[in-house]
Amino acid sequence: MELNDCNFSIQVDDSTDIVQKSQYSTIIRYVNSQGKLVERFLVFHDVSCERTAEALFTLVTSCLEKYDSKSKLVGQCYDGASVMSEQLDGLQSKIKKVTPEAVFVQCLAHRLNLVLSQSYNSISKCRIFFANVNGLPSFFFHHLAKRTHAADVILNKRIPTSVVTRWSSNSKILSLIHNNWNSLKQVFIDILNDPNSNKASIRQSQGYLNMFNGFEFVLLVIIFNEFFSISDVLFDVLQKRSLDINYCVSQIKNAQNQLNTKRSEVIFANIIDSVSLRTELPTEHRDGRIR
Repeated sequence: MELNDCNFSIQVDDSTDIVQKSQYSTIIRYVNSQGKLVERFLVFHDVSCERTAEALFTLVTSCLEKYDSKSKLVGQCYDGASVMSEQLDGLQSKIKKVTPEAVFVQCLAHRLNLVLSQSYNSISKCRIFFANVNGLPSFFFHHLAKRTHAADVILNKRIPTSVVTRWSSNSKILSLIHNNWNSLKQVFIDILNDPNSNKASIRQSQGYLNMFNGFEFVLLVIIFNEFFSISDVLFDVLQKRSLDINYCVSQIKNAQNQLNTKRSEVIFANIIDSVSLRTELPTEHRDGRIR
């Protein structure tokens, strides 16, 4: 086996399966004798019952024991959750106690994810906005077959679901909402007009239709859709198998410059014009300024 002749690093990541069980995947990375980077998946662990650093440490070490990890493990990379990366009690510090050479590197894509998710969570209107956006897939596809059928007929596609540990997954939902605006509204209208719709479907459809006709919701859809067009590029760059640190830094600076460019009266006025095409714009917003 190639691992007999080389050092390696591990990557442990979190995911939630279709039945909402939390699983951690363990992957090893190493450079083979031909100088090529190799990545191998090892195992999934169900950690729904216990996700403490001690429990994760036991799982990881038992998985790596047969590969002589104490002498060959030189790197460890995790998703940035506190149980993983916290300096004193986290998994990474427990690994380093038995394998001092295992340098900890936090996943840069997850760091970006944490920065963005914590930023929007600190703003109540944004937090409410994304709670409503993330409720759309559940409304259409996780409850009644009639709602699913209505969405399938009119949209001819499924709304992707959001992944808690990957804030960038909201990009796909918002893109679909932004690009299928009138079709989504038609789904709500059809549900409201259907005499066979139950009370829950009527109530929720009316709520979503009111949101789609509201200035604030439309404004945030357009703004965040613009934002994701920039941040998605960074996520793609930071998750490439071959990373060039100078290229990553240049892309980060480029994203900062693009965001700064969009902070102008002209750009905001254009966004307001786009909002006005989708909703009944309140008088106080029609001159491009919010008072």
